[in-house]
Amino acid sequence: MALNLGIDIGSLYLSAVVCDSDLNIVQSAYEKHQGDIMGTCKKVVEGLDLTDVDSVAVTGIGGDRLKGLGPAVDPMVALVEGTKAAFPGIRNIFYIGAGAYSLVRLNDKDEY
Repeated sequence: MALNLGIDIGSLYLSAVVCDSDLNIVQSAYEKHQGDIMGTCKKVVEGLDLTDVDSVAVTGIGGDRLKGLGPAVDPMVALVEGTKAAFPGIRNIFYIGAGAYSLVRLNDKDEY
């Protein structure tokens, strides 16, 4: 079974999720990085079973530090597109992060 790894580097925490093609979460991790993004990423990734992972994407403030691991994806695009895939027909997405919040409204064509 092909799995996907997503890593998000926030201003305070690093999170990782491994999901299958149906968006079922297989594994996840959430760790405060205290500015040590690379060390925390290594610790988190080493704690995951990556045997069947065949794709990786990175979002967040430190994505440029993880070049070569996977494509850097705009965090808001990842949030909106992931939410649309997981919850078809959704019209409002309210995001609260450590240092920001956002309201995204989608029209009847799923455009924002």
